[in-house]
Amino acid sequence: MDSTTRFSGKAEGYARFRPSYPEAAVEYIRSLGIGPGSTAADIGAGTGLFTHVLAQCGCRVLAVEPNGDMLNACRAYCAGDNNVEYVQARAEETGLDAGSVDAITAAQAFHWFDKPKCRAEFKRILKPGGPVIILWNILRDDGEFASEYKKRNGKYRDEAMIRNDAEDFDAQRREFFGGNFEKTRFDNTQWLTRAEFIGQCLSISYVPKEGESLFETYVAEMGELFDRFQKDGRIELRYMTLVTTGRFPD
Repeated sequence: MDSTTRFSGKAEGYARFRPSYPEAAVEYIRSLGIGPGSTAADIGAGTGLFTHVLAQCGCRVLAVEPNGDMLNACRAYCAGDNNVEYVQARAEETGLDAGSVDAITAAQAFHWFDKPKCRAEFKRILKPGGPVIILWNILRDDGEFASEYKKRNGKYRDEAMIRNDAEDFDAQRREFFGGNFEKTRFDNTQWLTRAEFIGQCLSISYVPKEGESLFETYVAEMGELFDRFQKDGRIELRYMTLVTTGRFPD
């Protein structure tokens, strides 16, 4: 499946149920000089979860997203952010002017990019010395729930996701930046009801969509998982927000 279409039909659930990003991560991004008077391109903006967070820094934000469903959800999610502009384009060919942005961000999206083409495009649109900031909310592998959750979802992964999981991301990012990069970690927690938990599960790119084979089986399986681990009608998801920051050498 083309990476630009695999989230079609999942935008609403993604926007409603995926976790946002902790305030400590926002403060870290501000410390890199991203604020009023600067322009940041949020590449692979999706439904705008991080675009909205980035907009709170006061910078001009260019939300770049190839999937029409996701970009429309981004417009709705960031409707109150007057400093956000929307661009339907791929990471590898943004259409932005050369040297037009002070920083680039990519949240939950970097693994979908064609790295060599994307690197050339990032270097083209980024002002010299500007940071590239890559973020992931990663479910902590610190208990029986996380282990069971990953095991059950793992049965539905497609070839692209298996390949992504097998990649050495440190080596990949070192090659991407042409040298060193920095990693910063922040705690992030989300509490979900049963409906919210199942909704979040259904926003995963590779799980069945409604009407597809195994959809009802998957929903029942995730519902059983929730019932097993819930406390007072909610379940706690503990994440590590990993922020990778790098700059291209001159």
